[in-house]
Amino acid sequence: MVITSLKENLVRMINSIVFPIILATLSYFAWVIPNPWSWLFVSFYFILVFFPLVSEDGRGYLPLFFFPLVFSSELLQLSTGLPVSLILSYSFFLVSLILYIIIHRPKMVTGSLFFSLLALYLVFLISFVYSTITTKSFGKTPVLYLICFFLVLTIYTLVSSVLGKKETMPYYAYTIAIFGIAIALETITRLLSVSGFHFAAEDFSIGWANTKEIVSTVLTLTIPFYCILINRKKGYWSIPLIFIIATLIFLSTDSGLLSLILFSIPLVILSLRNYGRAFPYYTLFVLLSIGITIGVLMGVNQDFNNRVVKAVTSVNLFDPFAHEELTLAFKSFTSNIILGPSIASLTISDGFIQFTNNTVVSTLQMGGLIGFGAFIIYEILAYFQVVRKKAQEKWFIFIFLLMVEFIGLLSQTIYHIGILSFVLITLSVYRQSNRPEDVVIHDLYYEKFDHEEVLLRNQNTI
Repeated sequence: MVITSLKENLVRMINSIVFPIILATLSYFAWVIPNPWSWLFVSFYFILVFFPLVSEDGRGYLPLFFFPLVFSSELLQLSTGLPVSLILSYSFFLVSLILYIIIHRPKMVTGSLFFSLLALYLVFLISFVYSTITTKSFGKTPVLYLICFFLVLTIYTLVSSVLGKKETMPYYAYTIAIFGIAIALETITRLLSVSGFHFAAEDFSIGWANTKEIVSTVLTLTIPFYCILINRKKGYWSIPLIFIIATLIFLSTDSGLLSLILFSIPLVILSLRNYGRAFPYYTLFVLLSIGITIGVLMGVNQDFNNRVVKAVTSVNLFDPFAHEELTLAFKSFTSNIILGPSIASLTISDGFIQFTNNTVVSTLQMGGLIGFGAFIIYEILAYFQVVRKKAQEKWFIFIFLLMVEFIGLLSQTIYHIGILSFVLITLSVYRQSNRPEDVVIHDLYYEKFDHEEVLLRNQNTI
């Protein structure tokens, strides 16, 4: 009796908002406290990672996947090795996932989206092998990136398989919202320790994110999930949403500012449409507040004004002076139109992979026209998967994908491992959440009918 009660309370905790909050707290303190004391908090994660084994579904693995990404205050660099805490965290995560599959034996889920990405991965791999043979030069960093890409695809499949069919999207929205709060706290903490209440400098870094563009992109992509919660009449989530928006303003990246401007109207309308007669008043008030805030900031702070103007002008992708990088990248693609110059051409001297700030051009560089064709197939399948499903969150996820595409034209592409993971896990949750049961044919009716027919025949015989 006591054991059963303990298990029920444990499952209830895992399936509630408490679990992501605990993980967010651990991740923040592991980031802010220097080694070796940070290991006290990382060690707790190693214990918590096995908690979902007692659950009836694998939703508890969602926060366990995200929060180790923000553990490290060290610079993540593939060529020199990743932090031990990050490697161990995901090693334990994979072990726990595999144990869950062995114990609960869920049905393996892949789907067309997985195979389209697998095809894209194979093109990148073939392009790299061909480039290595022709140039007779071998780079360790591209190999490590391709391994990480394949691991992300593997985790995508495993998570899709263990999620089950219950409604998981609200839990995922809680997870991402709290994940955004943890990143915003890290950002504000670093800003205060470096420059006080000033806009982030170009060389801003918080360790695991070596540029402010990465931080801004992840924070921007959390906004639709706050809107999902507000749409479910949990209006108090607008308070941390304001905190996220304020952090984005302090970062002031081109893609972050333009995303706030372009996607505010549809997200506000979608978020408040369930508020009945108050819907038009709430919508008008929120939109006016956003407009007035941006206008005041542009009028009072010249630095912010310059950043907004710079962000708007960056949309002109055909300006050769503003986008010299794109011009050079496209020229490198023409050296091998079919397979592209491979991912090796994106590796810079210090071991980082520097993607071109445009998803299309990056695809052409890593996979040529064949890779671009595979990417188009993935895009079509991703949007089709979102639109065809009748779900309350449909248009929020649709806007989420549009934001990924828009940011990919100006800043971080989907090929950044963290962003790729974010997108795939989101699509996995959306696809699996609240699915109808598989069709099962019950033959009890026919068994009963046959039994009654036998009895009737026996009576007639007598």
